[in-house]
Amino acid sequence: MSNVKPWRVTASRITYADSWLTVRSDDCETEAGERIAPYHVLQYPDFVNVVAVGLDGQLVLVRQYRHGIGAILTELPCGIVEEQDDSATAAAERELFEETGMGALHALEVCRLPVNPANHSNHVTTVAILCEPRAAPRDMPGETLDVVRVPFGTFLASVLSRTIALQASHVSSLLLAHHAMRSNSGFARIAAKLVEARA
Repeated sequence: MSNVKPWRVTASRITYADSWLTVRSDDCETEAGERIAPYHVLQYPDFVNVVAVGLDGQLVLVRQYRHGIGAILTELPCGIVEEQDDSATAAAERELFEETGMGALHALEVCRLPVNPANHSNHVTTVAILCEPRAAPRDMPGETLDVVRVPFGTFLASVLSRTIALQASHVSSLLLAHHAMRSNSGFARIAAKLVEARA
């Protein structure tokens, strides 16, 4: 029998909220009676990471400024799941099109994982997408992007050799999607048919 038990919440209140995040401050008590208060939980929206691959085998990436670390990074297309999105996959297809102009031909929802369960309440869903160009990419308010296309294997090798900086959740999404695309026979079969149809 496990000695690990959930904490009991004796009080909870919102101590900060805006359009981007909410801070929930809980007063907690452990199974042993130890009081932990306040314990702050950051409530962010769920979001998606998109591992998008063209029919030429090139990975579709975006290069953008990330103010949290004050650096420009090359990374996966990503974004929050909006209220109007029917699913995480729909959000992934929308974000991919908005950021890169690439349209989805086939999508595979790979996994849904907690972001940082110690003090974040949200989840990230990884979606692998076969795609093709549909429109010119367009910048969003406060978001200027360059679209970058590189061979999937080349970028994966750079990540594994740590010669390129990539945010942690994008590393896990890239590796899990790579495994899923290789092991999912349906995904590979559809990709082959799409390539053949456009030959």
